Amino acid sequence: MPGSPNTFLVTEQVYGDFILEMDVKIDNENANSGIQLRSHFDGAANNGKGRVYGYQFELDPSVRRWTGGIYDEGRRDWVYPLSLNPAAQAAFRLNTFNHIRVECMGNEIRTWVNGIPCAYLADSVDASGFIALQVHAV
Repeated sequence: MPGSPNTFLVTEQVYGDFILEMDVKIDNENANSGIQLRSHFDGAANNGKGRVYGYQFELDPSVRRWTGGIYDEGRRDWVYPLSLNPAAQAAFRLNTFNHIRVECMGNEIRTWVNGIPCAYLADSVDASGFIALQVHAV
């Protein structure tokens, strides 16, 4: 709904090392979403309304085309913007299903879109956390 904040569908289980694969379809280049990885919730943040924070696989079909980049929701912002891998910016296709793959192993996070490598991040901030699907603020 217009004016709504970010919302998340969160797993009940915590995950450390994992491979996540799914197919994603976005039919509007103004849409923006993401998949939280090894994330957490701070109930005291945002004036007691709470806040999700942690790694996010970006789903960005805008002209920027950063789908597959890694954003650190609620903390450090971009930790692997897709401007670091311009060849991967053409991997995501609007109005069709796209195959997403994320590998979180040890302190490494790797992402793919339609078989094309997008991001590689070595970072030790979070070794585990929940997985969540994001609906971006409207």
